[in-house]
Amino acid sequence: MTRTLREELNLLSKQVFGTSSKWQKLVNDGVKEPYERERKVMVPTSTGLREKSFVDKKSVLRRYSVEEVKKLMLDMVEANKKNKESLA
Repeated sequence: MTRTLREELNLLSKQVFGTSSKWQKLVNDGVKEPYERERKVMVPTSTGLREKSFVDKKSVLRRYSVEEVKKLMLDMVEANKKNKESLA
């Protein structure tokens, strides 16, 4: 990673999150995100087989790449600009 890219990411992070190192935490440590999956299973009953649906819920650690974090922060900066313009 080049120094200019790191400085650019630090500046974007400062604008978006209020701290210049938050992007590094997203890349290195990741973020816990909820994950939900529905699965269907055939269950035996007294009258025969019946399809039953189960929902599995868990937290998954999502690690972002540098490119994903940069795109995320740029999108947030654009959204903030649009919100400020709509309020004015």
